[in-house]
Amino acid sequence: MARRTTGRLYLRGSTYWLEYYTAGERHQHSLRVTNEEAAKLERDRILAPLAARDAQQRRRMVADSLRTASEVTAAAELAARRKLPLSEVWTRYPYEVNTRGTTERRLSESSVSDFRSLWDHFTSWAEGCKLVNIEDVTGAHVETFRRDLARSNLSADRVNKIFLTCRAMFRAAKIEPNPFNGFRKLAHKSNGRRELTEPELRAVCGSAKGELRTLYAIGLYCGFRLGDACQLDWSEVARDLSRIIREPSKTRYKGTELVIPIHPVLAAILAETPSAQRVGPVVPETCAAYKANSTTVVRKVSEHFTACGIRLHRPGTGIERDPATGKRTSTGRRAVVEVGYHSMRHSFVSLAARQGVPLHVIQALCGHSTPAVQRLYLHNTDQDTRQAIDSLPSMDGTKALPLAVAPACADLLSELARLAPRATEAQLLAAVAALQA
Repeated sequence: MARRTTGRLYLRGSTYWLEYYTAGERHQHSLRVTNEEAAKLERDRILAPLAARDAQQRRRMVADSLRTASEVTAAAELAARRKLPLSEVWTRYPYEVNTRGTTERRLSESSVSDFRSLWDHFTSWAEGCKLVNIEDVTGAHVETFRRDLARSNLSADRVNKIFLTCRAMFRAAKIEPNPFNGFRKLAHKSNGRRELTEPELRAVCGSAKGELRTLYAIGLYCGFRLGDACQLDWSEVARDLSRIIREPSKTRYKGTELVIPIHPVLAAILAETPSAQRVGPVVPETCAAYKANSTTVVRKVSEHFTACGIRLHRPGTGIERDPATGKRTSTGRRAVVEVGYHSMRHSFVSLAARQGVPLHVIQALCGHSTPAVQRLYLHNTDQDTRQAIDSLPSMDGTKALPLAVAPACADLLSELARLAPRATEAQLLAAVAALQA
């Protein structure tokens, strides 16, 4: 067995050197230290692989030694690097591009603005905690931030989006380890818009004037989102008003065009604009307002819904008005919006489904990527479910009650059938009609 070397320490000037032999070959290294204890530690680190019992242990010790040296170098580089203030992170790494798998797409202005507001939630909180630099944020800070948001008036979905945005910003800034990795999402139930009933649709569309009337018609008969409806251009409308061809803003990165046949009612509204004037946006004033500040258009739409007697928020949430006194009081719960322009898109899907349009055709018209997304827009009324059940056939010969019979008369008709088993259906209906008279 080869003799284990211990090496020899000696001084050159004020710096310690190490001398040792392996396989008869002499080695000399400057240890770059002037303290004897530090020199002994460095000697032991260098000679440890030589004292290993076998080749496997020797390789492991060499790897550990290299890893330690690498970590020391990385730590030194991190310490030497200028720290990045949280106030400068967005300027340096603006969230303008999103990557899904191998696909990279540039985000719309509204999406960038929304991500900026999500990031501002964290920077405002960090400022209150006296956190200055992004490198100073730890996992403990993130957990406290999460608890504070969970106790806030924000929805669970909004909290989760804030955390996803923060994780992306820390990743863009190359902060390792990323303190937002592995965060636990808050459970939430999606609060989507509801469809409007036919009386509500008649009230909304019938009372709308000017560009607002056109805007509602586009939403109801094309199923467009507000941004697409506001920014629809005449170049996307066929000259004969037969169809609209448009790439939805939300999914423009996919390069998929929607071809929407124009409903006769919408065609009549569009035809009110002379052919010579069909240049630029279909609703020019609304388009300009939407691009300047989309919330102004949202507010205008909401005010029209309210004027039509349609409640915007779910009962028991937000601010409620006492019908007797007119006094407004807070429910203490975050307002859950149920009705907005997006309700026109929900109504488009439900009305089409009610008319027997196959779901895959509705999916193509709406531009939904999957049937699962499509199902979020389907709303079944009591009438829909009643018709579905009543359509099932009789399997034992029992005659079903006529659908024309009012529900309030069903029990009476059944009792008459029990008392007069030989009576025909026509006789029973005649008896019910006589009683109603």
